[in-house]
Amino acid sequence: PPKKQCECHGLVIPNGNYLRQQQFELPPITPIVTEYQRQEGTCCNCGKRHFGKLPNKAAHFILGPRAIAMVATLTGCYRTSKRNVVALFQDIYRFKISTGTICKAERIASAALKNPVEEAKKYIKNKKTEVHADETGHKEKGKRMWAWVAVACCLSIFIIRPSRGSIVAKELLGEDFSGTLITDRWSAYSWVSELLRQLCWS
Repeated sequence: PPKKQCECHGLVIPNGNYLRQQQFELPPITPIVTEYQRQEGTCCNCGKRHFGKLPNKAAHFILGPRAIAMVATLTGCYRTSKRNVVALFQDIYRFKISTGTICKAERIASAALKNPVEEAKKYIKNKKTEVHADETGHKEKGKRMWAWVAVACCLSIFIIRPSRGSIVAKELLGEDFSGTLITDRWSAYSWVSELLRQLCWS
């Protein structure tokens, strides 16, 4: 509550209004570790060692789905180096992983995203889709490349290619593209009928 008396000696009366101030904090992050123990047995005849099988739900990789998604987000979206991701997991999550683990997590995430990416590509090529397309210079391992993008509704498709020509535009949009295309006046899109194109000067 405010103080009861003003500097002018008048009485301060609450008027029902509040000045709000908030502070956001992150909770302590502790990894959730699930351990499976496989019992060992030895053959009394030949001495061969046998182990129990893991249940079907048991993962065969040290990182779970959320951790894999975090790795993919850090290295893909935020372009964080593998060594920095290793350091981040140590500093923030308090457990150690190797750069090799990062590489494997990336491969798992890529495999998991393959089908959704293919579905997104098909959506871009749908004849009823309105697509905004563009391309810009991009460095890939020190070489001059081009980053192409097609944006429709609530999804975007990116591809990296060494060319800025129409062959890539056809790959991105589909050679029989018949949706509505919004682009600048770059000639790589001129194969699309003028009836289907909306040109942007910016």
